[in-house]
Amino acid sequence: MSQKQKIIAALHRADIGGAPVDFRSLLARLAESELLLPRMDAEAFSDTNLMRYWNWAQQENDAHVRRGCLPLLRAVSATARAISSPIHAMISSHDPGQQEIGKLAVSRPKLLRAIDALTDREYEALACVACSAVGSKINVLTRRGNEGGIDFFASISASSGAHIFAAPGAELRVVGQCKKYSSQATVGQMDQFIQTLQNVRHRSSRVLAHIPAWFGDSRGPIVGWMISHAGFQTGASDQAKNHGIVTSDSLDVAEVLSLSPSFHSSLPPDGRASKVADECGLLLR
Repeated sequence: MSQKQKIIAALHRADIGGAPVDFRSLLARLAESELLLPRMDAEAFSDTNLMRYWNWAQQENDAHVRRGCLPLLRAVSATARAISSPIHAMISSHDPGQQEIGKLAVSRPKLLRAIDALTDREYEALACVACSAVGSKINVLTRRGNEGGIDFFASISASSGAHIFAAPGAELRVVGQCKKYSSQATVGQMDQFIQTLQNVRHRSSRVLAHIPAWFGDSRGPIVGWMISHAGFQTGASDQAKNHGIVTSDSLDVAEVLSLSPSFHSSLPPDGRASKVADECGLLLR
């Protein structure tokens, strides 16, 4: 990872409160913890790169919102270079609905850090946990080994009032693959997954033994879902768009879990984060 990628990733995982935070000091702390710079060098790095990282943080926040996630940060003062958490502002809102969303979403950084700590196999199980969090009533983690390039199957109802998309048996049939890599998923890996989807659609002998009976009996459309811890190369994302494949990274999964009332919402953020590995472990027994 580049220095920029390390700092931005750490910013997503930082517990930023409702009170204004000096961005220069925060950048120095992240340079020290993520780039392993001595304290004086980290402060010099922050002074030299303050404007560059301030702009990058704002761009990342905008991209964050465009993908459908809650904002990462809020600029309290552009001149003083101070930020705060918009999620904490939601908790303080007079709107009960906004308060509830904020109370759930405040767990997001801790959930993301818990996801970071998962093993490759636990990360595959995490996909089923995420499916349940978005309302999937049926999901299956494939056995480890020669699974034909498939890590999980799920049935997810389309969020539509029309019976055409929401009736029993018309749910989306999801074929999933997970990549717990430190680098972005490549075009080649996406091409392999596209072939896996073709094998499922044509009931190829390579995957037939792994397809659950309920999956074959359903009449809903088949879609692919690739979850990559570090995201995707641009070419891989373009390929996915052209072949009906949903792409997500760990930030998306943390967002889903944090906002899910069904994912241990009665627990404080630390408690919810501790349940990530527990839920994955239950699926691997």
